[in-house]
Amino acid sequence: MCFSATASFIAGGALTAIGVKTVKLAANRAELPFVSIPLLFGIQQIIEGVL
Repeated sequence: MCFSATASFIAGGALTAIGVKTVKLAANRAELPFVSIPLLFGIQQIIEGVL
């Protein structure tokens, strides 16, 4: 989503916050691959903002 670095950082921050919350709310370890998806997308957006 290469709009601007600012947009990437905002999206990355929001997705990372949501991802951390969903990982904390996971009921068991079997859910971790699914609930960590927003966290991984958030990290990707932050890296995209740096580039």
